[in-house]
Amino acid sequence: MPILVTGATGYIGSAIAEYFADLGRAVLIVTRDRTRRALLTGPERFTVAEGDLQNAGFVERIFEQFHPECVIHAAWEGLSHEDRDSAQQVTNLAILENLLKAAVSTGTETFVGLGSQAEYGVYNTRIEESFWPRPEERYGVYKLAAGLLGERFASRTELRFAWLRLFSSFGPRDHDYFLLPLVIRSLLAGKSPELSSCEQVWDYLYVKDIPRLIELVLNADSRFCGSFNLCSGVPVKLKEVVNALSSIIGEPAEPLFGVLPQRKNRLSRLEGDNRKFQDTFGWCELTPLSLALVETVTWYRGR
Repeated sequence: MPILVTGATGYIGSAIAEYFADLGRAVLIVTRDRTRRALLTGPERFTVAEGDLQNAGFVERIFEQFHPECVIHAAWEGLSHEDRDSAQQVTNLAILENLLKAAVSTGTETFVGLGSQAEYGVYNTRIEESFWPRPEERYGVYKLAAGLLGERFASRTELRFAWLRLFSSFGPRDHDYFLLPLVIRSLLAGKSPELSSCEQVWDYLYVKDIPRLIELVLNADSRFCGSFNLCSGVPVKLKEVVNALSSIIGEPAEPLFGVLPQRKNRLSRLEGDNRKFQDTFGWCELTPLSLALVETVTWYRGR
């Protein structure tokens, strides 16, 4: 039986789909445009179901046809800055409910969904799952609601459910409007990126480590149901990351710190506590940040 990966042609979903295909697992991907499979490495390795996850009938049909052993739900509508607080976010609950209903009705064993640190809101300290959620945008509100919806389904069935609240990820195929891709693209073009002081502290997780951690969830022996922080647990100052990228890329351009004002969103430290994940699923050695940055720059050079 295959692993169903939603959002498989996107930034994180593609890393997940390719990782499990590399392991020799059967991977089923869902897309509204079959030609997007070409964005994946070795596209012929994937079985494609073409359709819209908002269509409950379509979702039911693919589960009845393929009977996925597990679902890794990485799809999410409205990721850009301008859409994160838009009414579009509500469509994600309908998509998740369609997937959960079909998974339960066809006997899927495990459901893993990607949540977000945005569910917590601003704390500026090391965040544990016990912290009271106080999201500031619809994006965080609906991520939180999605996780709770999944827990409701799983608590009434035999479905194993993990909602992984992802902290700051980076790597190949990242969205161009995020900071690290902007910095890399500017430096590779010989331009000096204009930045704030970059004194913020972030908890970065390399995108290629995400599927390795998800594999631990799939391989767990016991039943589970709940939300878990998905993070490195290692805080690093943003300025150090930018300087490391500048060193990897080399001259002539250099980052211009302090040119832009700090964002007025009160967020200066974003750090996750991953002990609950480790206690439940174990852990694996993560890619060193220095190597992950080199691999990311190499990918952008290849573009």
